[in-house]
Amino acid sequence: MNDDKRNDFLAQEYLQLQKTIEDFDGRALTIKAWSITFSATGVGLAYDKAKPEILLVASLSALVFWLVDAVWKIHQHSFNARIEAIEAHFRGGGGADTAPFQIRQGWYDSFHGPRLGKRWMKVPFYMGVMLPHAVIAVAGLLLCLWAPPR
Repeated sequence: MNDDKRNDFLAQEYLQLQKTIEDFDGRALTIKAWSITFSATGVGLAYDKAKPEILLVASLSALVFWLVDAVWKIHQHSFNARIEAIEAHFRGGGGADTAPFQIRQGWYDSFHGPRLGKRWMKVPFYMGVMLPHAVIAVAGLLLCLWAPPR
């Protein structure tokens, strides 16, 4: 494959990766909306029905949505290594060995790479991942302990 063709394919792959990453952000907002809707409704229902255990369910659901949001962000970040490789190629550091059409393999190598454990320890605590889930989870627990519905 000649260099011009390779560069065209890599440019197309790069743009597809950028779009994919942006699409992940849109879906993450959907996860957050579901979390707020379900958990906040649970808090309100707990007081409406005078059932403190519903506050615990609301808190637990917020924690589950937080976990889903973190998993989603880790999946999204797994595309970054491929983007970095393509950018290095266009800066002149990738050389002729940068093969096009490697989105899946790049994602797989990054996701299953040696830094996965570190990502699991860091990503859930990114402010953009933590909010609003952590606020609702903590609020539900605190309300259950100090101001339970009666």
